[in-house]
Amino acid sequence: MTPKLRRLASFVVLAGGGVLLLVLLSDEADAPKGPILGKSQPADARSGTLGVVDEKTGTQTQVELREFEFERTRVVEVAPGRLEERSDLRVALKNGRPTPAGDLEMDEPVITFLDVRDRSERGHLNADTGVFFGIGSAVGPQQVDVDKSGPDAFALRGHVHGELPLGSGESVRLDTDELRVEGQTADAPGLVTLAWGALVITGHHLHSDTTTGLFTLESDVVIELPAAGGAPEVTLLASSLTWHVPLEGGGRGWGELLGPVTGTSTSGGSLAASRMELLADASAVTLVGAAEVRLAEDGASRALQAERIVLALGGESGLSLSEAEGGVTVLLEDADGNLSSLRTAEIRSLGDELVAAGQVVLEHPGFRVTGRAWRWDDRTRHLVVGSEFVLQAAADAASPAAGLVVQASALEADLPREGGLATTLAHLAGPVTARLPDGSTMACSEVTFDGPTSRATLAGRVVVDVPRRAAQRHIESDTLVLGLDQGLVGSLSARGAVRVELRDAGDPPTWLDTERVDLTSGLVLAPGRVRIEREGLVIVGDDMRADETERRLDLARDAVLELHDDDGRVDTLRSPDGLTWWLPPGSRDADASRDDAQAGAGHGVLHGPVTGVGTDGSTLAADRVEVDAERSSIHLLGNARLQRPEGGSLSGDELLARRVDGHLVASSPGFVRYDEPGLSAEGTGLDVDDVAGRLGLARDVLVVRRAPDGALLDELRGGGPLEWFPAQDDEHPAHGSLAGGVSGRNALGDAISGSRIAIDDARGRVELSGPARIEGAGGERLEAAGRVLLLRGVDGEAQRLEATTAVLLSRATPAGSWTARADGLVLDRAAHTAVLAGKVRLEHRVGDDLTVLVTGPEGRLQAVTDATGALLFADAVGRVVVTAGNLVAEADGVSFDVRDDHLVLDGDCRFAGITGGMSAPRVEIWPRAERWKVPHAVVELPGTPADG
Repeated sequence: MTPKLRRLASFVVLAGGGVLLLVLLSDEADAPKGPILGKSQPADARSGTLGVVDEKTGTQTQVELREFEFERTRVVEVAPGRLEERSDLRVALKNGRPTPAGDLEMDEPVITFLDVRDRSERGHLNADTGVFFGIGSAVGPQQVDVDKSGPDAFALRGHVHGELPLGSGESVRLDTDELRVEGQTADAPGLVTLAWGALVITGHHLHSDTTTGLFTLESDVVIELPAAGGAPEVTLLASSLTWHVPLEGGGRGWGELLGPVTGTSTSGGSLAASRMELLADASAVTLVGAAEVRLAEDGASRALQAERIVLALGGESGLSLSEAEGGVTVLLEDADGNLSSLRTAEIRSLGDELVAAGQVVLEHPGFRVTGRAWRWDDRTRHLVVGSEFVLQAAADAASPAAGLVVQASALEADLPREGGLATTLAHLAGPVTARLPDGSTMACSEVTFDGPTSRATLAGRVVVDVPRRAAQRHIESDTLVLGLDQGLVGSLSARGAVRVELRDAGDPPTWLDTERVDLTSGLVLAPGRVRIEREGLVIVGDDMRADETERRLDLARDAVLELHDDDGRVDTLRSPDGLTWWLPPGSRDADASRDDAQAGAGHGVLHGPVTGVGTDGSTLAADRVEVDAERSSIHLLGNARLQRPEGGSLSGDELLARRVDGHLVASSPGFVRYDEPGLSAEGTGLDVDDVAGRLGLARDVLVVRRAPDGALLDELRGGGPLEWFPAQDDEHPAHGSLAGGVSGRNALGDAISGSRIAIDDARGRVELSGPARIEGAGGERLEAAGRVLLLRGVDGEAQRLEATTAVLLSRATPAGSWTARADGLVLDRAAHTAVLAGKVRLEHRVGDDLTVLVTGPEGRLQAVTDATGALLFADAVGRVVVTAGNLVAEADGVSFDVRDDHLVLDGDCRFAGITGGMSAPRVEIWPRAERWKVPHAVVELPGTPADG
């Protein structure tokens, strides 16, 4: 119960700090005028009167308590933080009789429940008699104290009836003989009737607890749903009832019947369960534990069994299934006594349909059907099985249907009540497979069965196998119509892309394709070896299949394809596994702009392994080859290889090749390897054009070039693209470029990387775009933000490097390491010199000794190394700053002899750190010896004039 209901039900707490209005009425002629004040005398309990003595006059008056009423108040929060006293119920009494125990007996009590917000009436209780415990008290002789707090208990007797408020605005009708309330609990020991709208509940011994929102009926519970709107009356019987009322609004709540629970409807339906849950609006009931529902109609019966069943009350039968789950079994018995059963995990009702989402097993006399996602409309007799449909005939040798098995992804059928297969319409969605009683098997995408015409139409690439003595007939088609005779196949007609296979014992299959095949008495047309001639085309092979609708030819084995041109040259392709060919409508219609012999030859596919020989002496091989004769192109798929007559080759998963004016043009979207003398390349996205003498790879490229003696020239990798023009002759050497994050090595063993590399063998140039990096085999490292130009010698080795952007050149040797940074660089490896320009920084380290030379923005530094790369000498100009140990100096030019550890500074030499400063025209420094020499110096002391 809600807190509001709890407070209303505890209506015996009468005062709560309020004021009772006591109406003391005697006969009008004898009634005293004004209030009667004084002490009461002992009352006559039988007459219900009190003796009251006036304190002033001493006069005694007999007062009769005929009627009085009062309101109970309580403190409520009417606004956040604001408390007020509000009335929550009104009590009206007749013929009050105080008792010596302090109770008050009365006749015809009326309890009215009030809304604490607006004092509106929300319900009431009436009874014949009642007792309010503790409203009076014995003080002296006897005294009624109307200001004391109300009692904690009361009892109503006789015809106790009325409406109790529930939740927000809801109320329940109560009817019983006795009701007793103590605190937050109430008990009615006898027969109790409760009603919400159309729902009526009766039972014995009502117990209510307003703190938990529960009330119970302990025995002999009966729930009745009266007939309404054409629905039959429904009656439910149970051992006990527990009802849950929402504590904070939320309607009338729900009840729980404990069993065994049974129910009947006037239409003949029945139910049973261990436990039942139901709503107060009587819209639905839930049966739990060994639940069963039975319905009878027109001599037939249906029974539903499950661990849990939800029923809607109402409708024509009075009991309509909403859902069932847990070992669901449906038993169907027709008027003739034939029993069918359906088993599944759960089943639900959606409108007029019953839906089972999981696996369903239907046992019917002579058949067994299984599947998933069933939908059954009993009114229209329409059945849908969403997936895994299987129909299997009973294993009865005497039955003409014995051995029949049908499997499909889904089924949709209309099943009339009479007529059987002769009146059934069905559609099976694929893949559909079937085994017929004669041993034939079928597979297709969908089947439509028309019982009235005894025809079954199979569609969607149909496959049929029909056993005939020592042979077997295999048929494939787009559509197959079977004429049935007493459930067996009497005729067969196939249309559209038909393929027929004749398979004799021990022999390979034979195929036939045509526009239509009619099979009777085991006759199949056009077997054996065939030859097809067409302008520019000759096809020879075994077991032809032809489709004139698609103009397609299929050869099962030993296929030879010859393409003839106007000059009599022939390209020949061979495939032991056959081919498929499509012919255009006419010899000149495919390409009206062409007039050669192959213009109307069509296109097709050879199934591998395929080999071929071209008119120019080239050879090819692939797992599969697609040919477009009209465009003189071939498409090699799977282990493709094209060998060129001059010695080069192409290989990969896929190659597309064609001739343009007698030259090869090839491409591939996949991975390809290209080989020719001195050059191998592999990557994805091939583009070869012999007309332009160009090789292209789109991405993931590896290029390896070698000299005629086999020595490595370049090995490069890049994301692509590669554009390469192989050497044509001595006067046209190779050139090209590779982009996409290039890395690799050259003839010197240098590891190189950059965003792009361009090679021009005619000029001996290699141009590496930055950011570029070169790491020599001996430890030399060069980094440049922009372009690096490598000039090769006659032997192909990179003798000179040029960089025009920010560069880093470093070398580590046993004699010491050095690093140079500059805006530009020219490196002559043959002369062992490096010229750095711009703002140059040279760092030379020997052990812990570090010497640093830094030029100005317009500086220039030339470094000389030995054969190992160790720094020998450096000469820098352009206002050079020298840091050697703790000494910092600057000059217009610096010469650094590394072997002698000797620095010579020339021109306006200045030192840092000397007070006032010192300058000289020339300075010599020996850094590691910490010695320096200044032939002539000028020292400026602080405060001394510059010319002093």
